[in-house]
Amino acid sequence: TRSPAPKQAIDYVITLPFVKQLNDKNSEDIVRCLDEMKPLLKGGILQQDYVLDHLQPLLNCVRHCNIALRWRLLHRRTKSDAFLKVIDNAVNPTTIVT
Repeated sequence: TRSPAPKQAIDYVITLPFVKQLNDKNSEDIVRCLDEMKPLLKGGILQQDYVLDHLQPLLNCVRHCNIALRWRLLHRRTKSDAFLKVIDNAVNPTTIVT
């Protein structure tokens, strides 16, 4: 049989205010990533010479965007309706996709 202790420990830590705090940080990260990506997505910017000269900043940008997007996607699978409502209302999905 399973012990209820691990679930109780997680339930004690993962509270609605904590989820809101994490969600707010992720929302800020999404906005920051979109702002960082806008200049890069203009036609003709990502030429071979530019990429080679700016490889480290480009990789850092991609990493940050990947982390923010993965957090958003993974945490939308919560079983808690209250948590899902907080997460779903923070960032408009069409903002991320376009």
